[in-house]
Amino acid sequence: MRWNRVRLAAAAAAVVALAAGCSTSSGSSATGGSTAAAGAPKKGGALTIIYQNEVTSLDPTANTTASGAGSLPYYAIYDALFTLGAGKGTVTPKIGQSLTANSSQTVWTLKLQPGVKFSDGTPYDAAAVEFNWARDKAPTSAIASAAAIIKSMNVVNATTLQVTLTAADSSFDRTVAQQLLFIGSPAAIKKEGASFGTRPIGAGAFILSSWVRNSQKTFTANPHYYQPGRPYLSKLVISIIPDESQGATALKTGQGNYMYTQDGSVISQLKAAGMQAAITTTPGSPNIAFNNKKAPFDDPSIRKAVMEAINVKQMAKVNNTFVPVSQPFPSGSPYNFGLSWPAYNQANAQQLFNAYAAAHGGPVTFTIQGFQDPVTGKNLGFIQAALGQFKNVKVNITTVAASTAISNVFTGNYQASAWGAPWYTPADLYIYLSPGQQLNVYKFSNPAVTSALASARATGDQSAQNADYRTVVQNMVSNVPFFNFGMNQCAGLYSSSVHNVKLFYDGYPFMEDIWVG
Repeated sequence: MRWNRVRLAAAAAAVVALAAGCSTSSGSSATGGSTAAAGAPKKGGALTIIYQNEVTSLDPTANTTASGAGSLPYYAIYDALFTLGAGKGTVTPKIGQSLTANSSQTVWTLKLQPGVKFSDGTPYDAAAVEFNWARDKAPTSAIASAAAIIKSMNVVNATTLQVTLTAADSSFDRTVAQQLLFIGSPAAIKKEGASFGTRPIGAGAFILSSWVRNSQKTFTANPHYYQPGRPYLSKLVISIIPDESQGATALKTGQGNYMYTQDGSVISQLKAAGMQAAITTTPGSPNIAFNNKKAPFDDPSIRKAVMEAINVKQMAKVNNTFVPVSQPFPSGSPYNFGLSWPAYNQANAQQLFNAYAAAHGGPVTFTIQGFQDPVTGKNLGFIQAALGQFKNVKVNITTVAASTAISNVFTGNYQASAWGAPWYTPADLYIYLSPGQQLNVYKFSNPAVTSALASARATGDQSAQNADYRTVVQNMVSNVPFFNFGMNQCAGLYSSSVHNVKLFYDGYPFMEDIWVG
């Protein structure tokens, strides 16, 4: 399981998805998060992607976000209305041509590309989007909180949908690109009912032809795909290999020709073995989620103490699993505001631990939950060892299956957990820091933050938004709702036969553009 953005993948179990928005760094023969091959693309051939995480359902209502390890097959099946681009996380058109607001930010108009069809031949039109977004609002939907902002919808014509919101929201387009982007065939949803999650129909470049759980998904090219001449591949296989080292071996021995990973040591190993690489980094992830409603993390001084107790630069150097960060937004970002997370300070951390122990009659005691993967193991091992150097602190580490870990976090049955909450702009923080949002798993509630996020959403004025965003970031670094210690490296490693790899958002490739030969 990766340390990036996490999403619920169906009611009971869910898949951790770890990562998100990416600023690009180059890998071997990779520039700008992509590689371009010389010569004309070739049609046909197969791509086998080695992938770490299985999902329990491929129904869009079972996937809470656009990004992360659980979403790759969704992109293959459904494509997307919009995506967030690698680098700055800008909203990028796909099947959706545009999404624009009126002056009050209360009514948005969606324009679709004309003539798009689902793989069953039925039209991907405004009525289809309306049907899906209405379905997303159901209480059983994992994206209900995202869709709840929609008050009403009006199908203007086949390619135009007018959406009226319950309140002004200047970042609704980002909500669509992150959480409401996957649209299924209404005809197939009505026909399949509860089975749609295993027999999904979308308008993506590929059609699911078989699914052996915890082994592989096999796809064929969609003959109705809306981009002429694409996909180039005739077959796509997503091979599930949870262990990163086994996945790397499988790639080197030809059992696959592409691997998605966020483990820096695996990236280095495969590049040294001669694999091509396209690499991005993920702002906002990984992090340690603190349950702000449970002791000891209901006390902000202990959240701060844990952050000050860990030398994240040394952790990154030792583990080679992430890029260390010291600020919510990096230097050069318009949202930096000169604000930093609490810095590594052993003396101050010890004072805070001592004060808590004196006030509560005993040491600070807590358990950090982790996922059963090597990256999480390395990072939690370092954190436990670092905290073990302090007096008045007792830390336990427990690793559990992904479905159990995610269920624990979403139900609040945890003290601290490996997690992730990626963001490009302060607007993206709304889903993590606002009461009532499904991804506010931290149980964080701060009137100043809630008010500022709501105020920023209610206006399209950038200067007014920046004043609110400064309030949000200031409260983040003061209250430390979670321990954001780094950015994940999101990478595609692949053999020399794979060409035209272009990454977006979470380090995922545009699979319709890839060709082999």
